[in-house]
Amino acid sequence: MFHVHPWPAATSTNHCGQANLIISFGLGSDLSSLLLHLPTNTTSPQAVIVGGGIAGLASAIGLARAGWRCTMLEPSSHQRGLGHGMLLPPPARAALERLGVGPIKAFTAPIDAFAIHHPDGTLQRRFAIPGSLSVLHRDLLAQLEQAMPADVRRHSERCVGLEGNPELGYTVLGASGQRWGGQLIVAADGVGSLCRAALFPRARLTAEQVSELGLVVPHVPLAPEQRGSCRKFQHPSAGLALGLVPCRNRQMVLYAQIATHRHPLPNPAEAHRFLQQHFSSWNPELQALLTNLDPASRVHRWRTTDLDPLPALHRGNVVLVGDSGHPMLPFASQGAAGAMEGAMRLSTLLEHLDDDPQSLSNALARYSASRLPELTPLLLEGRALRRHFLEPGGVAQGAVAPLAGFPTAPETASELGAEQEP
Repeated sequence: MFHVHPWPAATSTNHCGQANLIISFGLGSDLSSLLLHLPTNTTSPQAVIVGGGIAGLASAIGLARAGWRCTMLEPSSHQRGLGHGMLLPPPARAALERLGVGPIKAFTAPIDAFAIHHPDGTLQRRFAIPGSLSVLHRDLLAQLEQAMPADVRRHSERCVGLEGNPELGYTVLGASGQRWGGQLIVAADGVGSLCRAALFPRARLTAEQVSELGLVVPHVPLAPEQRGSCRKFQHPSAGLALGLVPCRNRQMVLYAQIATHRHPLPNPAEAHRFLQQHFSSWNPELQALLTNLDPASRVHRWRTTDLDPLPALHRGNVVLVGDSGHPMLPFASQGAAGAMEGAMRLSTLLEHLDDDPQSLSNALARYSASRLPELTPLLLEGRALRRHFLEPGGVAQGAVAPLAGFPTAPETASELGAEQEP
């Protein structure tokens, strides 16, 4: 196990009465006395986790179980009413099981098919995606919260950057002026990651081409054949699509994908009217669904973007997990799954380290070397799906699998016919 060594340093006491180390890095006046919030009464390795979303919670669970003492910095409590959900590929089930959440069937719904429809509702193509799951964002966060080990320390603190260098290590600078340090810093601070900007200042998010609106619709009656099937109604040339993802307890995630150059993303007050104006006329089912939307229901607005692959997912003692290291387009449907799988991979690699500090560096290098080849194809598939959505007439080709990284297989006419029989 990687131990904390008692470096010569002054000690101080934080607001919780815990002893802390003030470590001199010899990096100039700004870094000569960094207050590192590390309890001195433990030999467990210390990790600071920046961000309390899916990637941050999963990282804290995995690392705590691997013997690390974790401190999580999150700007505020995450709002549980966010109006969106997600589709998880089969490998995400294994990640959920390892995280100890569950029972999985209590907060997810099984999904075994993804169907593409013309705007009028006629079926264009249906793909089998066995073993997939749908889940509401708020439900997944709640389950991860419940699985969190009690000894993970949590602080309401917003990260405003990193200080240090790869050779001597980085610390997290909080908006309060406090500095937080440990042997490991997990940057799980999302698409707009300030940690990533500090490590890789030349990395730039791609320009927005597609926006999304999403909300949760309760009490949606579904025919039996619709309960395990995601459906997407897509216009061949208008740069518009509307998807329906059935979730547990008769809840439905409704999401709209919008070509930004044709349709500016509406402000929150206009979102419901936008959905009704552009999609209600497509077919009677969508008309009924959109006409009966609760005007008070919250719509999640998402300006989608991604990032060219980084040279590595770590630098020095900082590792990027989830969207901070590999934001992807929604066409891939891999964001939550990638965050949880990355957190589990990281905790596995960091579970058995010896006293040599080089062992941490080697483990982080293995993390980057193993994750980047897995993530890059998903990124490229997501971009191909976006091109397919944006190209006039591209949707009509119909043969492109609708998701990246899912075990999709087009169903045959006989399978579709058998399923449609009364």
